[in-house]
Amino acid sequence: GVSHENKSHELNWYVKRWLMPFWVWLNDLISPGQNEQQKSRGAYLVDTLGHCNECHTPRNRFGFLDWTQRLQGNPDFDAPDISQADEGIAKWSDEELIDLFRYGALPDGDYVADHMGEVVEYSTSKWNDDDLHSVIRYLRSIR
Repeated sequence: GVSHENKSHELNWYVKRWLMPFWVWLNDLISPGQNEQQKSRGAYLVDTLGHCNECHTPRNRFGFLDWTQRLQGNPDFDAPDISQADEGIAKWSDEELIDLFRYGALPDGDYVADHMGEVVEYSTSKWNDDDLHSVIRYLRSIR
């Protein structure tokens, strides 16, 4: 076997307990406001309950979500683009999105795994038809 000494735990420079109140205040200040579209059931499920931006939106060097690339994928988490961009879900049918949220099935026949597998198992698979259609409408509005 291979043996090596454990590395010490490393966090980004901005993750310090004493900096958190300032970081939260600043993050709230630069986050997008709540317009009518964002007050929808789909927005609530995606942005609030689902925390989809946490994985699918990249962060800038200060650790804030980069709202100019909202839901456009985050290579740090291997999270794909789920916006309406050409690289995102624009070419997915509503049925393919429903299969993703209900069963974790991808259009190519594969299934999601790891963290997204848990999201499907414990969250999106529990959505009713109205929730699914609200989320799909909301995601289709994000470019």
